[in-house]
Amino acid sequence: MSPDSVLEAVDLTKRFGNLTAVDHVSFTVKAGRLVGFVGPNGAGKTTTLKMILGLLSPDEGVVFRFGREADSRDLETLARIGYVPDVPSFPEWMRPLEFLEYIGGFFSRDAETVKKRAREMMEEFGLERLAGRKVEGFSRGEKQRLGMAQAMMGEPELLVLDEPTSGLDPLGRYEVITYMERMKGKAALIVSTHLLEDVERICDDVLMIDRGRKILDAPLSEIKSFREGDTLTVEVAEGVDRLAAALAGMPWVKAISPRGNALEIMVSDKKAAGREIPAAVARFGLELLRFEGRPPSLEEVFISLTRGDQGEERNGMRGGAG
Repeated sequence: MSPDSVLEAVDLTKRFGNLTAVDHVSFTVKAGRLVGFVGPNGAGKTTTLKMILGLLSPDEGVVFRFGREADSRDLETLARIGYVPDVPSFPEWMRPLEFLEYIGGFFSRDAETVKKRAREMMEEFGLERLAGRKVEGFSRGEKQRLGMAQAMMGEPELLVLDEPTSGLDPLGRYEVITYMERMKGKAALIVSTHLLEDVERICDDVLMIDRGRKILDAPLSEIKSFREGDTLTVEVAEGVDRLAAALAGMPWVKAISPRGNALEIMVSDKKAAGREIPAAVARFGLELLRFEGRPPSLEEVFISLTRGDQGEERNGMRGGAG
C-alpha cells in the first residue's frame, strides 16, 4: 500500500448463492482525493462499500485501511472513517444537536470539546434552523445533512457516502453536492452514485463497475482527455432519423444519441467515420449544418464500456484511482 493511500481493496469478491455481486474488484483511494464510485443500480457498489467498511466479509480478497489489514476489532482505524448510508436513520425522538453530541461522546470524553464540535457541524451543514425539531419530522434531504454532520463528528480522514443525492429534490441535491465540495480538502471521499453529472462536477477520480466487475479506474482529468474527438456531432437540416438508421449498423459506431436535428455519435474509428458520415449525408441528399468532434462525456464513456468492451479495463486507465 502506497504511503499516500488511505484505502486499498485487493480482489474483493462477494457471492450471494449463485450470484457474484462483486467480482475481484481492486482499487485505491488516496489522501485528499474525491473518488466517484459509479455504476448502475445493482452493479455492486453498496456491497463493495460494506466490505471495505467491515459490514460484510468478502468471500475473497482483502482490504487495507491506513496501511493496516482490515479488522472489525481495530477500533482505532475505524474511528478514522466516516460513513453515511444511502438511507441514514436516527433515533427519531432526538433533536439534531442532541444526537450529534451523543455521537461525539464516542470520540472524546471532554464534554466541552464535544459540544463545540457539534455546534460547528450544525453550522457547517445548515442544521441550526432545525435545532428545535425532532428527527422524526425531518425530510430526506434534512436527514442526509444530519447524516453527513454525524459522519464528520470524529474528523475522519476517509468519508464514505453511499448514494448521497439519490431521491433528493434539486435543492437538496445541490446542497449535498456543495457540502461534498467543501469537504474535499478535509478528508478523502469515496462517493457511490449512478448520477454521472454529479461525478463530472466534483470528483477527482472515477471508479466504475458494472455487474460486479471493474471496468474503469482513472483520474477524471485523464478520462476527459481519453479518445479526444471520438464523439462526433452531426447536424442536418432534416432527415436525421434516416441518417441515424443508416449509421446505426456501421461497425465503427459504438453509440448514437439523438439531439433534435443532431446526432451525438461515439465512434471507434475516427478515420472511417470522417469518410462515411459525410458520404451518408450526401447519399440521402441531406443538408449538412455541422460536423465536429469533441471529447466524450463520462456518460458516453460509461455507455461505451458497458455496451461494448464489457469487463475490460481500458489501456492507460489501470491502477489506483488517482
